[in-house]
This record gives sequence, C-alpha cells and structure tokens, in this order.
Amino acid sequence: GVADGKFTRALVDWMQESAAYNEVAGVSWEDINLVDLDQIQIDVWERAIAGFFLSKTKAALVDAAGQRGFLLYPVNTAADVVNEPQVVQRGFLQKIPGDASALSYPGALWRSTATATRPNRPPPTLGQDNIAIYCGELGLTRSELSILAAEGAI
Repeated sequence: GVADGKFTRALVDWMQESAAYNEVAGVSWEDINLVDLDQIQIDVWERAIAGFFLSKTKAALVDAAGQRGFLLYPVNTAADVVNEPQVVQRGFLQKIPGDASALSYPGALWRSTATATRPNRPPPTLGQDNIAIYCGELGLTRSELSILAAEGAI
C-alpha cells in the first residue's frame, strides 16, 4: 500500500534489472491492499522474491537495501553482531581489566566524555551467587540449599 509500496517498488526495481522476475513486474505496489489479495497471488510473489533473495548473499542484500531504500532485516549470527561495523567502531564489546578470560563483554549503551562507561567486572559464574540469593535473600538454610543442589533442582 501507500505506506510500504515505495519500499517494495525499490526492491522490485532491483529485481527487474536481472529481467528474470516477471511475476512482480507491472504491479502498482503503492496501490496494493494486502487484505484484498488472495493467497495464490501472495504465494506467486513470495516465490519470486524468495528466488531472488536466494541468488544473493546476505551482505549483498543488506548493502542493496541501504543503497536502494527498501526495508530488510537480516537474521544475524553472533559472529555477525560481533563484527558489525558500528559495534566494532564504537568499541561496544570490551575486555574487563584484570579478567584473564578471552571473553568480551557488552559495554555501556551510551558513550560519554564525562564519565567512563565500561564493564567493571565479569558476570557471575554459574552458581556463584547461590548462597547470597537462596540463603541470604530467600531465607533457605545451607542444608536446604545442599539438598536442592543434590536433587538437581539448583
């Protein structure tokens, strides 16, 4: 429709450059109302777009979306996120001083020149805070905690 037709038009214009996607040619995307479409027509368009997407790499699709102005939201792996240019450029993933592990930890959501914004300790290890939480906060005895641990509940 009017709201998303221009984005679909930008994608279809790119698809038309390869001349292999006649199923999406000549459609007035700006005038489409999805409520009025039947599933058969939607399936035809989905197959055409899926086939086109399968002919491209994820990087090529993301790059084209930015350059051509169509909406695209890739599914990223952990490696994609770690190597994402903005994450790398702003130093979002950081080592913690004194932490001998090879792990990087997320930094602050913002950057400030007024105050240091970096993680100051690693996250707790599995079970590290059990006594403080179960005994100190929830009131269990150490004996009760031991029983729960022996039964595999904790």
